[in-house]
Amino acid sequence: MAVVGGTVSELTGGKFANGAVSGAFVHLFNAERGFKTLVQAAKRAIEMINPRSMAEHIEYAGTIYKDSQGKYGYTGPYKGTLAGSDPHINNIPKNTVAVGYYHTHGGIDPGYDNEHFSQADYDYANYYKIDAFVGTPWTKIDYYNYTSGKTITIY
Repeated sequence: MAVVGGTVSELTGGKFANGAVSGAFVHLFNAERGFKTLVQAAKRAIEMINPRSMAEHIEYAGTIYKDSQGKYGYTGPYKGTLAGSDPHINNIPKNTVAVGYYHTHGGIDPGYDNEHFSQADYDYANYYKIDAFVGTPWTKIDYYNYTSGKTITIY
């Protein structure tokens, strides 16, 4: 399922139509920062949203960023569709840099290979030169390191 596909935009109806679940939920996620590693931040973000993603059969996504102190945090989750989501990579706090993105693959669907990254997921990471994480319906979390080109299961 493509991260870039199926993005709901502001053109379809207002502030939260850009994919944000709700202002309060996004605030909860954005309040979680100070992780020591990129992997810790991604794992926490996916663990928080994956149950909802699976229940709704909808993808969610967000960006993982690094601050000037070397600590990591994450944005989102931004609600997508059955077949895609947008991590809103440019919507990160000031004085931080995007270093990765996370997304979920919703529920089990025989029409998709929800247990693995799609080619579009890899393409997105490579285009932005950031690492990628995916949470799957079987609660697996995979990590793609764009520098090495390797994918591993971290949980």
